[in-house]
Amino acid sequence: MQKNAVIVGISVDDVDSHEGFCTKESLNFNLLADLNHSAVEKYGSIMQYNGVTFAARHTFLIDP
Repeated sequence: MQKNAVIVGISVDDVDSHEGFCTKESLNFNLLADLNHSAVEKYGSIMQYNGVTFAARHTFLIDP
């Protein structure tokens, strides 16, 4: 059964860092840059560890 779903990743890193990461990890989906942290904060995924800000790995299914 086809669900017409789109898979995306969101990271607080910039687009340049995503290009290398996507290639290295052979990702088959788009990785979006959330430089102002607006999306990751809304979904409760913003994390701090030793002074570094990052987006925690969570999975969400979002209904249109």
